[in-house]
Amino acid sequence: IEKVEKEAAKLGKGPFQ
Repeated sequence: IEKVEKEAAKLGKGPFQ
């Protein structure tokens, strides 16, 4: 799921955080 990781990176929080 690359999109989720990239979107999460923009928000400054990881998908597993």
